[in-house]
Amino acid sequence: MDFLVRKFSEWLEMSGISHELTRVKGGYIIHFIEPDLELQNLIRSLYITIDTGRTVNHMAVRTPVQIFTGSGDIVMEDRYIGDILNTIQPILHEYAVKKLNNTNIGGH
Repeated sequence: MDFLVRKFSEWLEMSGISHELTRVKGGYIIHFIEPDLELQNLIRSLYITIDTGRTVNHMAVRTPVQIFTGSGDIVMEDRYIGDILNTIQPILHEYAVKKLNNTNIGGH
C-alpha cells in the first residue's frame, strides 16, 4: 500500500493540491497546506464507508469510518487505504479539474 499512497501523493502535487504526507504507526496522514474554503468544505463533507468483511443476506456489510481531523487532515489506517483512496480520488480529481478551469478562465 505504500506505493499506492505515494502515487496518490504525487498525483495531488501534480494536480496543484499542496499537502504533506506523513507516515505514522498504522497508516498515513495527509495534511493539506492552506486549503481554500471549497477544498475544506469538500473534505469535511466526504462520507467514507469500508467493507467489514461480513455479509448479511448475501450482501456485503459496509460501515462508515471517520478519517478526518478537525483541521481537515485525512488519516488513513493501513487496512482502509484502498477504500479511502477509491472514494476520495475521483472527488479530488473533480475539484482539481474545476480549479484548473476556473484558473484558466480568470487568466484569459
